[in-house]
Amino acid sequence: MTRNYGNMLVELCSIVPDGIVVFFTSYSYMETIISDWDGMGILRQLTKNKLVFIETKDVVETTLALDNYRRACDSGRGAVFLSVARGKVSEGINFDRLVLVCLHYLNLLLPIAYVCCLDIMEGAS
Repeated sequence: MTRNYGNMLVELCSIVPDGIVVFFTSYSYMETIISDWDGMGILRQLTKNKLVFIETKDVVETTLALDNYRRACDSGRGAVFLSVARGKVSEGINFDRLVLVCLHYLNLLLPIAYVCCLDIMEGAS
């Protein structure tokens, strides 16, 4: 199932412009999945379409990663931000229209993935 969700994210990255934020249930769970995806080559596939940034428990590192995520989205390169629900990124961060196009909530313990793609229209406020 880990591979299937990774492949789904790779596919989303190939079709969704700008930014994708993926929320995991905990830091340890996210680290385990990222390690698995790295071993499977999924992270390498993700970087073909978007830059990948990861939330850490360190506030300074996470702030730097979030700034770089925004720059990648602003430049047109696009990015994926892997983060934790109820973590630093999910609490109080406002993603504007060009920075967050798709939200992906991953929970492999329950075989459910929530994907919310925002409809971006020209001239919409």
